[in-house]
Amino acid sequence: MKILGLHHVGVLAGDPAPVSAALETIGLPRGWLEEYGDELDIGFHPCGNALVEVITPKGAEGWNAEWLARTGPSIQHVAFEVADVVAAVEELRERGVPLLEPAPRPGAGGTTIVFLDPVACGSVLIELVQDGSRRGA
Repeated sequence: MKILGLHHVGVLAGDPAPVSAALETIGLPRGWLEEYGDELDIGFHPCGNALVEVITPKGAEGWNAEWLARTGPSIQHVAFEVADVVAAVEELRERGVPLLEPAPRPGAGGTTIVFLDPVACGSVLIELVQDGSRRGA
């Protein structure tokens, strides 16, 4: 498995306005807003070849809302781009790396994603992303 680069950093916030305003203040433009199912709103801020995602739970239930209640606003995860997320998952399984989900799934912005178990990554939540839409891959 080859990591192509940093895809995005996910920031979890109950109120996205102050986070987005701070990112704009330091020079990261507001990109676009996407509703991710019934659970999340995700604001995207382009940063060179990567993105900063500002993730906001729509309610008090769900995995992200529970994370926010436990930790408060914070960087939640780091996402790395791979050319083929299905092949990456197969390779990681062969290496014995645990995943948080059984298979890759659709992600925001037309991507395909999978999260690794933080136990395998020094307590850091890592996401692998296959993104053919944004980079023309």
